[in-house]
Amino acid sequence: MNIQKSNETKSKISLILAMIISGTIGIFIKSIPLSSGIIAGVRGLVGAGFLSLFTLIKKGSLSQKAIISNLKILIWSGILIGANWIFLAKSYSYMTIVQPYYTIPSSCIYILISPIFLKENLTFKKIILPFFSYTSFNFLNLVTAVIYFS
Repeated sequence: MNIQKSNETKSKISLILAMIISGTIGIFIKSIPLSSGIIAGVRGLVGAGFLSLFTLIKKGSLSQKAIISNLKILIWSGILIGANWIFLAKSYSYMTIVQPYYTIPSSCIYILISPIFLKENLTFKKIILPFFSYTSFNFLNLVTAVIYFS
């Protein structure tokens, strides 16, 4: 029982930290006087550093054979994620912090088009979960607006 409580506490702390990092990225980007490309590049390097450190701590290994066989997909996904970060950082510099944040749930659309580009199977979960994600995000925005403007 004690181990379960410990894991539950770690999960809650991880969720809170993820929400803080995700929720404050716009504030940091707006206050940094660098181009969006540099910000996205540094963000990618920091993320790669953390992933490498995590892999070393967990004593995991990367299969060079798997990397080479998936190299084309890895390169394209890296390019697209980098472009996404650049566009997001650029949008934070041109708009208020709230407007670009609203576009984040629309990335669920990528799950629905993944069978076309990545040859993945489209399961029931992959169809219904993006719908729930986008709907719940908009519902929370509606509730927040009603509370704020009441």
